[in-house]
Amino acid sequence: MAKVAASFRLNERMFQRLYSYAEVRNLHLEPSAKCQAACPMCGRNVAGGRPRANLPLNEVTLAEFVAWFSPAFLRQLSTLTFCGNFGDPIIAQDCLPMLEHARRMNRRLHLNLITNGSARPASFWSDLGALGAHAHFALDGATEETHRRYRRHTRFGTILQNAATFMGAGGRATWDMLVFSHNEHEVETARTMARQMGFERFVLKSTTRFNGPDHRVLDDDGREVDRLHPSERFPAPALAARPDRQALASCPIRCKVIPEGSVYVAATGHVFPCCWLGAILHEKPGLPDSRKSSAVHQSFHELVGRVGEDRLNLRETPLAVIIERYLPHFTRAWGPGPERLMKCAQICGQVGIDAFTSTYLSTDQFRPSGNPAA
Repeated sequence: MAKVAASFRLNERMFQRLYSYAEVRNLHLEPSAKCQAACPMCGRNVAGGRPRANLPLNEVTLAEFVAWFSPAFLRQLSTLTFCGNFGDPIIAQDCLPMLEHARRMNRRLHLNLITNGSARPASFWSDLGALGAHAHFALDGATEETHRRYRRHTRFGTILQNAATFMGAGGRATWDMLVFSHNEHEVETARTMARQMGFERFVLKSTTRFNGPDHRVLDDDGREVDRLHPSERFPAPALAARPDRQALASCPIRCKVIPEGSVYVAATGHVFPCCWLGAILHEKPGLPDSRKSSAVHQSFHELVGRVGEDRLNLRETPLAVIIERYLPHFTRAWGPGPERLMKCAQICGQVGIDAFTSTYLSTDQFRPSGNPAA
């Protein structure tokens, strides 16, 4: 217990030193909670079927982006990442105008986009590439047949074409492949394709979202249409050793995002230290389609209730006020006791598993990385 208390004090001092508004260097923004895909393990739908009823399908507009993030704030950033928990950034109507505005404010800013890549006309991708952005394309196989088993409602050939247009205009691209039993045989082919097409990197990733030997895939009417199985050739290290409640209640917490000066903004406008916390905002008891309540969810919602949900929302409260006045409440919930924030312990607790990196199985670098805008 003394070790946990000491860790808490260390992290609180770290927060006060590194996590002020003026020292934020990395902004992670979810531009939209909307998406045209229906990935079976995504939190925005029910096993690949209908969208979850408890998820508000908000979208950040250019006007909000300009109002929330001042020119001075954008100039202090090193990285702006468009990703999120539920939506795909390219679905946001103002995705490109927001990135263009950020580039005008900061010529050296690293623009990062995580996307399924299966939407928008060629002009969007050429304009995005001209900004010197770095896009991570979700390509889960080397053929249409294997790719669409997980990335439902996306088109493999369209993604490849969009990626080629993007790279041809000066963009940097990473091929992200999520591996399952049905596509593990295409890993080497996909890696070769990525190298030949000019991708900068090929990243092979696993998933920790299996809660059993398989995962059901449903259609919009709730009928089972497929089953996914984890890869045996490329197993996920984290699947074998999930911490129990006792370990989560006592382990030291070493936050990953605070030392990086990072902050997460959801499409709803809510601000949290990281996307892991933002992902459970809508898991509220009594709401339709909310997952079963757990200690992880309960401790988070109790804390948000004490702080006030509106106080964490940019549509109600300025960013500087949220960071300086309200985000410290999260670090104060790292210590031992009934108010301990269990999600932080689950993700950043010292329990032998690094939730941030355990899903990354390998990374191949094909050409030197760098920021063309620098």
